[in-house]
Amino acid sequence: MYYVESVYKYEYFINHLNLSIMLNSKFVATVNTFSGSTERPAKQDRNGKDPIILSVISGKAPNRTVLSGTVAERAGLEVGKTYLIQVRETEANEYGRQFRFEKIGEPSMLDVLDMEDRLGEPTIIDVSTKSNVDTNTGEVVDEEVAEEYDQKRS
Repeated sequence: MYYVESVYKYEYFINHLNLSIMLNSKFVATVNTFSGSTERPAKQDRNGKDPIILSVISGKAPNRTVLSGTVAERAGLEVGKTYLIQVRETEANEYGRQFRFEKIGEPSMLDVLDMEDRLGEPTIIDVSTKSNVDTNTGEVVDEEVAEEYDQKRS
């Protein structure tokens, strides 16, 4: 009986650990057309839609802010507009860590100023590494969570 209880507690802990290491954040961003660079110009996706880039104004966002036009369209994101966006990390696949972007709303300029205070400075999280690293400062974000993630993935 004690063994079964311990197993359930262990499974609960592991499931909780899996949830706690995934990035889940809100940020404010302006949607712009992504043109790429001279060496690597942007290409339309298979549905003929141009990619977009999210220019973060405040809050934490992964460094995966270039979205295909189809993904942006499905999320209701339009070029030239500013949105409050929820980003949730989903299960990784063969291409690495995956994220779902969801439009929460289109704030007024006064709301954007208020959200800058609430969400903090724009922070871009480098999600190509095991730890969540702020690309501006090089510091690990949510250090305890990053340590758990590193231990789990090693």
